[in-house]
Amino acid sequence: MHFMIGTILAINYGLIFYSIVNINPAWLRGAIFGILPWLMAQVIVVPMMSVVNGMSFSSGQFSGSVIMATASLIGHLIFGAVLDLIYIPAPKLVTV
Repeated sequence: MHFMIGTILAINYGLIFYSIVNINPAWLRGAIFGILPWLMAQVIVVPMMSVVNGMSFSSGQFSGSVIMATASLIGHLIFGAVLDLIYIPAPKLVTV
């Protein structure tokens, strides 16, 4: 599941985020992109999983622990930075 979500995020990065945000150095643009899925996971997904497991919505926010949320943030920052470093945009087609 994580692999599929990461693939979808990478496709969206190449199609949308890369052309909209122009930040140098390049890896920083990717790291900033990595914050977006991390924030979505911490504010929406993890609390929903807490509710499914019988806990309150607020107990799951930011993984319920600063250490877990920080570790997740570091992973997402690395994902985004590596994504930008390996992404090669397709050449633009020139029409006459």
